[in-house]
Amino acid sequence: MANEDLRNIPSAYLFEEVMRRYKCNFRPLGSAVFIGPRYAGKTTQAEKLAEFNCWCHIEPNELIKEHISKNTQIGKFANDQIDKGKSIEDNLIVQAVVSRIKEPMCSHGAVFDGFPLNKNQAEIFDSEIGKFNVSIDRIVSFEATDSTLVKRANKSLDPDSKYAGLLSLETSDKYNDKVADVIKHYKNKKNVIKMNTIEGERAVWTRLRNLFSKNDPDNK
Repeated sequence: MANEDLRNIPSAYLFEEVMRRYKCNFRPLGSAVFIGPRYAGKTTQAEKLAEFNCWCHIEPNELIKEHISKNTQIGKFANDQIDKGKSIEDNLIVQAVVSRIKEPMCSHGAVFDGFPLNKNQAEIFDSEIGKFNVSIDRIVSFEATDSTLVKRANKSLDPDSKYAGLLSLETSDKYNDKVADVIKHYKNKKNVIKMNTIEGERAVWTRLRNLFSKNDPDNK
Protein backbone atom coordinates (compact mmCIF):
# COMPACT_ATOMS: atom_id res chain seq x y z
CA MET A 1 0.00 0.00 0.00
CA ALA A 2 2.91 2.33 0.74
CA ASN A 3 3.97 2.15 -2.92
CA GLU A 4 0.47 2.63 -4.32
CA ASP A 5 -0.07 5.85 -6.26
CA LEU A 6 -2.86 7.70 -4.48
CA ARG A 7 -3.82 9.32 -7.78
CA ASN A 8 -5.14 5.95 -8.91
CA ILE A 9 -7.57 5.71 -5.98
CA PRO A 10 -11.07 7.11 -6.65
CA SER A 11 -11.67 10.44 -4.92
CA ALA A 12 -14.79 9.10 -3.19
CA TYR A 13 -12.71 6.43 -1.43
CA LEU A 14 -10.05 8.94 -0.40
CA PHE A 15 -12.65 11.36 0.94
CA GLU A 16 -14.37 8.56 2.85
CA GLU A 17 -11.08 7.54 4.46
CA VAL A 18 -10.19 11.14 5.36
CA MET A 19 -13.60 11.61 7.00
CA ARG A 20 -13.24 8.31 8.85
CA ARG A 21 -9.88 9.37 10.24
CA TYR A 22 -11.21 12.78 11.21
CA LYS A 23 -14.07 11.20 13.16
CA CYS A 24 -11.60 8.83 14.81
CA ASN A 25 -9.98 11.84 16.46
CA PHE A 26 -13.08 12.14 18.64
CA ARG A 27 -13.11 8.49 19.68
CA PRO A 28 -11.42 7.39 22.91
CA LEU A 29 -7.94 5.93 22.75
CA GLY A 30 -7.54 2.60 24.50
CA SER A 31 -7.73 -1.16 24.31
CA ALA A 32 -9.81 -3.98 25.70
CA VAL A 33 -9.59 -7.73 26.16
CA PHE A 34 -12.69 -9.79 25.35
CA ILE A 35 -12.69 -13.32 26.73
CA GLY A 36 -15.38 -15.96 26.84
CA PRO A 37 -16.34 -19.38 25.45
CA ARG A 38 -17.08 -19.96 21.79
CA TYR A 39 -20.58 -18.80 20.77
CA ALA A 40 -20.76 -16.38 23.71
CA GLY A 41 -20.89 -13.55 21.17
CA LYS A 42 -17.56 -11.88 21.94
CA THR A 43 -16.38 -11.75 18.32
CA THR A 44 -19.56 -10.06 17.11
CA GLN A 45 -19.22 -7.42 19.81
CA ALA A 46 -15.46 -7.06 19.27
CA GLU A 47 -16.05 -6.26 15.60
CA LYS A 48 -18.68 -3.66 16.50
CA LEU A 49 -16.52 -1.98 19.13
CA ALA A 50 -13.49 -1.93 16.85
CA GLU A 51 -15.50 -0.23 14.12
CA PHE A 52 -17.16 2.19 16.54
CA ASN A 53 -13.97 3.35 18.28
CA CYS A 54 -11.63 3.08 15.28
CA TRP A 55 -9.74 0.30 17.02
CA CYS A 56 -8.20 -2.81 15.51
CA HIS A 57 -9.99 -6.13 15.97
CA ILE A 58 -7.30 -8.68 16.79
CA GLU A 59 -8.27 -12.35 16.86
CA PRO A 60 -5.22 -14.64 17.25
CA ASN A 61 -6.49 -17.58 15.18
CA GLU A 62 -7.25 -15.36 12.19
CA LEU A 63 -3.96 -13.55 12.70
CA ILE A 64 -1.98 -16.79 12.62
CA LYS A 65 -3.85 -17.90 9.48
CA GLU A 66 -2.93 -14.59 7.87
CA HIS A 67 0.75 -15.06 8.73
CA ILE A 68 0.67 -18.60 7.33
CA SER A 69 -0.99 -17.48 4.09
CA LYS A 70 1.61 -14.71 3.68
CA ASN A 71 4.41 -17.15 4.52
CA THR A 72 5.95 -14.79 7.08
CA GLN A 73 8.54 -15.96 9.57
CA ILE A 74 5.84 -16.23 12.22
CA GLY A 75 3.67 -18.13 9.76
CA LYS A 76 6.44 -20.58 8.93
CA PHE A 77 7.07 -21.38 12.59
CA ALA A 78 3.35 -21.72 13.28
CA ASN A 79 2.82 -23.97 10.26
CA ASP A 80 5.72 -26.15 11.33
CA GLN A 81 4.19 -26.64 14.78
CA ILE A 82 0.80 -27.44 13.26
CA ASP A 83 2.34 -29.98 10.89
CA LYS A 84 3.95 -31.67 13.87
CA GLY A 85 0.59 -31.88 15.61
CA LYS A 86 1.63 -29.42 18.29
CA SER A 87 -0.20 -26.44 19.73
CA ILE A 88 1.19 -23.12 18.60
CA GLU A 89 3.51 -21.78 21.27
CA ASP A 90 2.28 -18.92 23.43
CA ASN A 91 5.33 -16.83 22.59
CA LEU A 92 4.60 -17.13 18.87
CA ILE A 93 0.97 -16.11 19.32
CA VAL A 94 2.06 -13.06 21.31
CA GLN A 95 4.57 -12.18 18.59
CA ALA A 96 1.79 -12.26 16.00
CA VAL A 97 -0.40 -9.99 18.12
CA VAL A 98 2.43 -7.55 18.81
CA SER A 99 3.30 -7.40 15.11
CA ARG A 100 -0.26 -6.26 14.42
CA ILE A 101 -0.47 -3.56 17.11
CA LYS A 102 2.73 -2.02 15.72
CA GLU A 103 0.86 -1.19 12.51
CA PRO A 104 -0.37 2.42 12.00
CA MET A 105 -3.97 1.25 11.61
CA CYS A 106 -3.89 0.10 15.24
CA SER A 107 -2.52 3.35 16.64
CA HIS A 108 -5.90 4.35 18.08
CA GLY A 109 -6.41 1.13 20.06
CA ALA A 110 -7.41 -2.51 19.79
CA VAL A 111 -9.91 -5.11 20.87
CA PHE A 112 -8.16 -8.38 21.69
CA ASP A 113 -10.67 -11.11 20.89
CA GLY A 114 -10.07 -14.28 22.93
CA PHE A 115 -6.57 -13.20 23.88
CA PRO A 116 -4.71 -13.74 26.17
CA LEU A 117 -6.02 -17.27 26.55
CA ASN A 118 -3.87 -18.23 29.53
CA LYS A 119 -1.69 -16.69 32.22
CA ASN A 120 1.54 -17.33 30.32
CA GLN A 121 0.28 -15.43 27.28
CA ALA A 122 -0.88 -12.59 29.55
CA GLU A 123 2.52 -12.29 31.23
CA ILE A 124 4.45 -12.36 27.95
CA PHE A 125 2.03 -9.87 26.41
CA ASP A 126 2.30 -7.47 29.35
CA SER A 127 6.07 -7.38 29.02
CA GLU A 128 5.82 -6.68 25.29
CA ILE A 129 3.12 -4.00 25.17
CA GLY A 130 4.93 -1.99 27.80
CA LYS A 131 7.49 -1.20 25.10
CA PHE A 132 4.85 0.45 22.91
CA ASN A 133 2.97 2.47 25.51
CA VAL A 134 -0.14 0.32 24.99
CA SER A 135 -2.49 -0.20 27.90
CA ILE A 136 -5.44 -2.53 28.49
CA ASP A 137 -8.30 -0.46 29.89
CA ARG A 138 -10.86 -3.18 30.55
CA ILE A 139 -11.25 -6.94 30.54
CA VAL A 140 -14.73 -8.04 29.47
CA SER A 141 -15.69 -11.61 30.35
CA PHE A 142 -18.58 -12.83 28.18
CA GLU A 143 -20.73 -15.36 29.99
CA ALA A 144 -23.57 -17.69 28.97
CA THR A 145 -25.03 -20.97 30.18
CA ASP A 146 -23.98 -24.22 28.53
CA SER A 147 -27.50 -24.71 27.16
CA THR A 148 -27.38 -21.27 25.53
CA LEU A 149 -23.99 -21.97 23.98
CA VAL A 150 -25.13 -25.32 22.58
CA LYS A 151 -28.32 -23.74 21.22
CA ARG A 152 -26.35 -21.02 19.45
CA ALA A 153 -23.83 -23.52 18.11
CA ASN A 154 -26.51 -25.77 16.66
CA LYS A 155 -28.29 -22.77 15.17
CA SER A 156 -25.13 -21.93 13.26
CA LEU A 157 -25.12 -25.37 11.62
CA ASP A 158 -26.96 -26.34 8.47
CA PRO A 159 -30.29 -27.75 9.76
CA ASP A 160 -29.94 -30.63 7.28
CA SER A 161 -26.52 -31.52 8.63
CA LYS A 162 -26.27 -34.86 10.38
CA TYR A 163 -24.54 -32.99 13.22
CA ALA A 164 -27.42 -30.57 13.83
CA GLY A 165 -28.71 -30.97 17.38
CA LEU A 166 -25.83 -33.23 18.33
CA LEU A 167 -23.07 -30.70 18.78
CA SER A 168 -21.07 -31.07 21.97
CA LEU A 169 -19.21 -28.08 23.30
CA GLU A 170 -16.54 -27.58 25.87
CA THR A 171 -18.61 -26.53 28.87
CA SER A 172 -18.37 -23.00 30.17
CA ASP A 173 -17.13 -24.45 33.48
CA LYS A 174 -14.12 -25.97 31.72
CA TYR A 175 -13.53 -22.76 29.82
CA ASN A 176 -13.77 -20.73 33.01
CA ASP A 177 -11.16 -23.00 34.59
CA LYS A 178 -8.96 -22.40 31.57
CA VAL A 179 -9.06 -18.61 31.77
CA ALA A 180 -9.50 -18.17 35.52
CA ASP A 181 -5.81 -17.40 35.84
CA VAL A 182 -6.09 -14.72 33.15
CA ILE A 183 -8.86 -12.96 35.04
CA LYS A 184 -6.93 -13.32 38.29
CA HIS A 185 -3.84 -11.93 36.57
CA TYR A 186 -5.66 -8.78 35.52
CA LYS A 187 -8.08 -8.39 38.40
CA ASN A 188 -5.75 -6.38 40.60
CA LYS A 189 -4.60 -4.24 37.68
CA LYS A 190 -7.57 -3.70 35.42
CA ASN A 191 -11.30 -3.26 35.47
CA VAL A 192 -12.75 -6.74 34.92
CA ILE A 193 -16.38 -6.65 33.77
CA LYS A 194 -18.72 -9.63 33.53
CA MET A 195 -21.07 -9.49 30.55
CA ASN A 196 -24.16 -11.71 30.63
CA THR A 197 -24.87 -12.36 26.95
CA ILE A 198 -28.24 -14.01 27.57
CA GLU A 199 -29.84 -10.57 27.46
CA GLY A 200 -29.24 -10.45 23.72
CA GLU A 201 -26.87 -8.96 21.16
CA ARG A 202 -28.46 -5.49 21.07
CA ALA A 203 -28.56 -5.10 24.86
CA VAL A 204 -24.95 -6.25 25.19
CA TRP A 205 -23.83 -3.80 22.52
CA THR A 206 -25.67 -0.92 24.21
CA ARG A 207 -23.88 -1.65 27.46
CA LEU A 208 -20.49 -1.96 25.75
CA ARG A 209 -20.96 1.26 23.84
CA ASN A 210 -21.71 3.09 27.08
CA LEU A 211 -18.64 1.57 28.72
CA PHE A 212 -16.26 2.49 25.93
CA SER A 213 -17.54 5.81 24.58
CA LYS A 214 -16.83 8.37 27.29
CA ASN A 215 -15.34 10.75 24.75
CA ASP A 216 -17.86 10.06 22.01
CA PRO A 217 -19.40 13.38 20.84
CA ASP A 218 -22.51 11.52 19.65
CA ASN A 219 -23.12 9.96 23.07
CA LYS A 220 -23.75 13.01 25.24
